[in-house]
Amino acid sequence: MLASAGVLAAEMFNTAIEHLVDHLHPEIHPRIGVVKDCAAAGVLIASLGAVAVMVALVVHLLGR
Repeated sequence: MLASAGVLAAEMFNTAIEHLVDHLHPEIHPRIGVVKDCAAAGVLIASLGAVAVMVALVVHLLGR
């Protein structure tokens, strides 16, 4: 549950960053694209971490 909460929190931060950047600088700009990509990568990393936790839990439970 904690890993899922981390993914949801990362997604909320990503959404907040994207909306703020779009509001402050509505034009397309390469540096803003980098900021958005980094925020999305943070969500991806959190998601992969949650999947790793799930796999570890399944392996642990099946090993009993």
